[in-house]
Amino acid sequence: MEQFLTKNILKNMMTIVIVIFIARSYKRSLEWRNEFDLYKSGLIVCPNNAKIYYNLAKIMADNGDTNHATINYANAIRLNPTYEHAMNNLANIYLKYGRNIEAEELLLKAVKISPTFAAAWMNLGLAQLAQKRYKDAENSFERALSLRFPYPDCLYNMGLLHLQQNRKAYAKEIWLNITRINPSHKQAWLNLLILLGETKNCAEAINLENKVLKYHNKNAAIISQLGICYGKLGDYDSAEKFLLSAIELEPKATVYWKNIGALYHHWSKFEKAQFAYRKAFQLQFEMYRS
Repeated sequence: MEQFLTKNILKNMMTIVIVIFIARSYKRSLEWRNEFDLYKSGLIVCPNNAKIYYNLAKIMADNGDTNHATINYANAIRLNPTYEHAMNNLANIYLKYGRNIEAEELLLKAVKISPTFAAAWMNLGLAQLAQKRYKDAENSFERALSLRFPYPDCLYNMGLLHLQQNRKAYAKEIWLNITRINPSHKQAWLNLLILLGETKNCAEAINLENKVLKYHNKNAAIISQLGICYGKLGDYDSAEKFLLSAIELEPKATVYWKNIGALYHHWSKFEKAQFAYRKAFQLQFEMYRS
């Protein structure tokens, strides 16, 4: 009888151990199901770990939750006042919302802590550019480029600096060089095409068509800009083809309907122009209503 009870007790104990193990494994699998849960559960164990707050903030920022990302980056900096990467990322959020002075303050701290932090120097230049402090911005961009070259994103921003000072020839050369260094840099291509269109150099833009479409044949903004240039050159058939392609790629973008509406208007195809303008108005109304 005693032996039977002992066996039962052992059996029950083993069952309890297995149940506890399964429960813990299930809980652990829930905690690990994605990065967010992993880092959030890590805060329970290590509530004063700056790296965990930083990782949480990155995930939140990537998912568009900038409010909580801001809070978590701030927590990371509070726990580690020399956390230059957290300062840089928080400054990026501030720049997005026009908090340029606060961004500059953070970035000045970041580059003081880590003088070779090229991305922080570039972002510092952006904060200064937003305040129209052109010489300071230029110095910061040049420092970033001296630390990392080629640095297409920084070169692109240097182009913006020149454009804001109406030095369009410099901006053009910079963006053209970026397309050679990094032909996948879509924003450099787009700005280059827009600038060529605005400076009555559409023929030059069309000459770049094959190269740009090799890398960006699914980019509605670039395709639309090529269409605009064809329109300015009087080749309305080619313009229509490109502008319709842009609409096919992004049918809910009002700007592309407006662009083709303008083309049809110049082309004296008034019925089609009216349809395009109405479509643009309808999409804009739906956007505001939502």
